[in-house]
Amino acid sequence: MISLAWKKRAILLYWKIFAHKGASNLTEQKAVIRPVIGLLKGQKIMITADREFHSIFLSHW
Repeated sequence: MISLAWKKRAILLYWKIFAHKGASNLTEQKAVIRPVIGLLKGQKIMITADREFHSIFLSHW
């Protein structure tokens, strides 16, 4: 799920439901983030994530 922080509120922009239980992998995480990057082109983007998004590869991407 990706939300936009605006005036002390979170506005849901995009989400994806996976068929499996447990943590998502890097490919799945990119599939959620990529569409939103296109929506926010030219805007400052900051990603705040929970412990599921711990991949060093994701941070380098």
